[in-house]
Amino acid sequence: MFKRIERSFSAKLSFYLIASMTVWAIVMFGVFYHYAVLKLERDVDERIWNIAEKSDLRLTTLLRGVEKISKNMAWMISNGFLDADSIFSVTRRVVEDNDEVFGCAIAFEPNYFKSKGYYFAPYSYMSRDSVITVQLGDVAYNYFEMRWYARSKKFGISRWSQPYREFGDHDIITSTYSVPMYDRKRRFIGIFSVDLSTNWLTDLVDSIKPYPSSYAIVIDSLGNYIVHKREKNMVERTIFDVAEAMSDTTAMLVAKRLAAGKKGKMRMLDNDEDAYVYYMPLNATEWYMAIVCPYQEIYREFFQFNVILWVAFLIIILMLYIISSGTIRRLTAPLKDFAQSARTIALGRFDTPLPVIHSRDEMAELRDSFEYMQQQLTMFIERLQQTTSAKEKIESELRIAHDIQMGLLPKPAVACPKWEGVELYAVLNPARQVGGDFYDYFVIGDELCFAIGDVSGKGVPASLLMATTLSLMRSISFSNFEPQYVTNFINQGLLRSGQPDRFVTFFVGMLHLKSGKFKFCNAGHSLPVMIQPDHSVRIMEMEPSLPLGILKEYEYKEYNCSWEPGAKMLLYTDGITEAENVGHKLYSRERLLETIRNHASSSSKGMIEAILIDVNEFVSGALQSDDQTLLSISFYPETEE
Repeated sequence: MFKRIERSFSAKLSFYLIASMTVWAIVMFGVFYHYAVLKLERDVDERIWNIAEKSDLRLTTLLRGVEKISKNMAWMISNGFLDADSIFSVTRRVVEDNDEVFGCAIAFEPNYFKSKGYYFAPYSYMSRDSVITVQLGDVAYNYFEMRWYARSKKFGISRWSQPYREFGDHDIITSTYSVPMYDRKRRFIGIFSVDLSTNWLTDLVDSIKPYPSSYAIVIDSLGNYIVHKREKNMVERTIFDVAEAMSDTTAMLVAKRLAAGKKGKMRMLDNDEDAYVYYMPLNATEWYMAIVCPYQEIYREFFQFNVILWVAFLIIILMLYIISSGTIRRLTAPLKDFAQSARTIALGRFDTPLPVIHSRDEMAELRDSFEYMQQQLTMFIERLQQTTSAKEKIESELRIAHDIQMGLLPKPAVACPKWEGVELYAVLNPARQVGGDFYDYFVIGDELCFAIGDVSGKGVPASLLMATTLSLMRSISFSNFEPQYVTNFINQGLLRSGQPDRFVTFFVGMLHLKSGKFKFCNAGHSLPVMIQPDHSVRIMEMEPSLPLGILKEYEYKEYNCSWEPGAKMLLYTDGITEAENVGHKLYSRERLLETIRNHASSSSKGMIEAILIDVNEFVSGALQSDDQTLLSISFYPETEE
């Protein structure tokens, strides 16, 4: 698949399109999910708090009614409106008229009614569908010591007791509301109590079902369970006992906050399942309620909606991919035809037919560009053929000119019987096929004549002037070859040739092969270097002079000296000292002299080869713009026996 994406433009375009849409959709889904979760949490919180507050209101209404009945009846008894025998009917009436009341007892202080004896506590309670009325109080059941009696008497307040199992039926769990009774002189005379079975509270709590697995618990301030999932054995345990046994330490924090009467919400593990716990105090009592809602059930519909949304999204993406891929392949199909046409055109078939494009979009523009390219390539190839033909002709002529120019020069390094006593070696490296540097040497009698020159400029014009200079020099080589005369003669000849913008630097010398006498003349050329038999190196100093072809009336001066046996002379053009490397630094005359000193004992050929190697190392392959010429003569005269 990825190879197809890499090789196919349409597949790559489809992939990038779908990828960008997917990234955009994921970002949008993330934003939607974030705000949807916040909205869902707010809605859930609002819903559960409303349910809790409604339940609290129902409980408060119920308990306030029970408390009001108890207080009213206690007031009537305290003020003597009822006699001892009518007390039984009062308790019975309270139970019969109030469905939520399990039992009602009116317990008096010892011997309050002398006719009734030490214990007198009429008690009516529900037994199945009927009301039973009995007399409480004996040695076995000393109600004076019971918490519902003793604590209300001691503190003089009306209060609800903790849940307890009914004395007559341990399957019934009740909570008693006790109201202390006083006579008109504020003397304590007994307790009016009403028993409420927790069944009605359990039913109320069980009705709190925000979600199918939700449940609620009710505890008192000490953590004792009032209601817990209808589990009767929870009466003997506290919420702290249960929280301590749970693996999630958050449960203990929830228990403490609940028992402290706080209101809030926390997330914890309930039976190893993630859940939210909403807790609040109940206003009518010192009881506290918590509603436990499983996390999965709160978000079930939301998660289901997300799954549906993702499935729909994937289906949409798949459909978009199929549609976009087909559309893009159809739109980009001509590109393959263009590619094939381009390969055919690259082989030189410029008349290759192009794909037919009926639209007026970029594809049509591309076809027009290809057609224009075909036309231009055809014209370019025609011009190139003409140019190549002309260039080949010029190069052929230049090769011929080069061969002719090189043919004008003498052969390097000759060992000839006529030249006994001298070693000569010369090299000319033109910067182009033809150039303006030249050298020459020949023997006239016992004298070796040699010359070196450099024509200004490059290319064919310089080579023509070089040929003219050589021709002028050789035309008088066997008539009157004196260095001064030759130099002046060539100067006049060049001025007559009518090239005022050209000049020639020139050095000519005559060495007597037996005596070592040396005559020479210089016309603006680089000063030659003399290497003595002791290998000392010096530049032959002479007065500055003008190059040839500049001034007609100028007279060149001739110099004389003698060569000692073993002496050498090196002549060169400025293409050597001005050789330039890639850093635009020049080789320089100082470096040339240093190289000569290092190879002063070498032969003429060895010295020139060493110089050329050093120059090539210096320029490091940089293209040179001037010819490079070297001429070296070593003098070894014969000694008479």
